[in-house]
Amino acid sequence: MLNYKVLALDESGKASLAHRSKNFILSGLIIPEDFRVELDSSIRQLKKKHFNDDEIILHSRDMLRQKGLFAHWRTQADKEKEFWSEFITFIDNKKIALAFVVVDKEKAKKLGWNEIAILKRVYNKMLEEFAGKHLISNGGKIVAESDPSQDKYLIQAH
Repeated sequence: MLNYKVLALDESGKASLAHRSKNFILSGLIIPEDFRVELDSSIRQLKKKHFNDDEIILHSRDMLRQKGLFAHWRTQADKEKEFWSEFITFIDNKKIALAFVVVDKEKAKKLGWNEIAILKRVYNKMLEEFAGKHLISNGGKIVAESDPSQDKYLIQAH
């Protein structure tokens, strides 16, 4: 049986030029499928240890701004440092590859791109790199957490 590679996608910002975000970022986490259970278990243990809840969502925006579940880090810097030290050990693993496509929306606007052009280009580039670098001898799967209106551009890129 093939050892599939899994590409998990998520965005930061909005592709819309009218949105206040300066950049649109499509990020990907690429792992062997047979590593998913081990990674999930490790991250759940980390969340349970630090937040007493293995179901919480680690939203980078809230984490970096110390909001919501992460607000206690404002007064407990040692807890934040301990969390990040442990979290980075998961990412610093040869089984994990990170992928990013970043669009500077001001430059995109100057090039005449609109939201659709941005979405098409980021999904095409992400899948081109995923296929070219990670699927040479393996099959692959894609898991996307995106706005349903964007799914058609991911499907077209596929």
